[in-house]
Amino acid sequence: MRNWFSLFSHRAFVPAVAIAGAVLVSIAGVWGALYEDQLYQAQKLKEMTTQAEILAASVTAALAFDDKATAQQYTNALRANPELEVAVVYDGQGKILAQFVRPGARLPPANPALSEGRFRHNHIEIAVPVAERGQLLGKVYLSGSMDSLQRRLLKYGIIALIAAMAALFLGALGAAQFSLSKANRQLAEQARDLAKANATLQNEMHERSRIEDALRQSQVERTLFGRRGNTALCLEKSAGLVGAAHLCRTPASPQAN
Repeated sequence: MRNWFSLFSHRAFVPAVAIAGAVLVSIAGVWGALYEDQLYQAQKLKEMTTQAEILAASVTAALAFDDKATAQQYTNALRANPELEVAVVYDGQGKILAQFVRPGARLPPANPALSEGRFRHNHIEIAVPVAERGQLLGKVYLSGSMDSLQRRLLKYGIIALIAAMAALFLGALGAAQFSLSKANRQLAEQARDLAKANATLQNEMHERSRIEDALRQSQVERTLFGRRGNTALCLEKSAGLVGAAHLCRTPASPQAN
């Protein structure tokens, strides 16, 4: 447990965590943008489906009595939605009963198949049935525009921008921490080298001091030994002179006379 804690608390581990965090933040930003785009498409599909179902419920009687004027009136009411480009009411034989098409929009298809909604380029299309008591009277077709992919990317680009800035910040933080850790390691190695050199110097100084003390002691002993030798020589000479003087003062024996 302690080994794992020391691993995660080690400074060299911080850059790796920063880089991994930057990658994760970038991935999260891209995923967030894609998720927002999916939510946008789902919201547009729900809005279009709701409008188609409302129109289908409104023109049920008009289809039952083949009332084109009433069907056209309900269809024209959808012009208030600027994103809606085409609205068509088909009868049971697939013929157009009422419609409106904005200028520049594509013409409605002939008798389109029922569809819960599909996306084509920057448009969404949907066709829902018009029925009464289980009898199919016709269908309603709607087509509307969506924001372009470039506009959606621009809209959600702020998310990617924030993610990129966070990734750059974490990357820079990791690089700075790595450089700081490297500098600290170099300083620690230099400190160990200096401490080792200082210890070696202290040992050399101690050894030199010990040798100097031994040399001084040897010189003192030689000096003392020289003085003792001189004193003994002087005493020996003095003893010789005293002996000679004693012989000179001794009287001659009677036999010699």
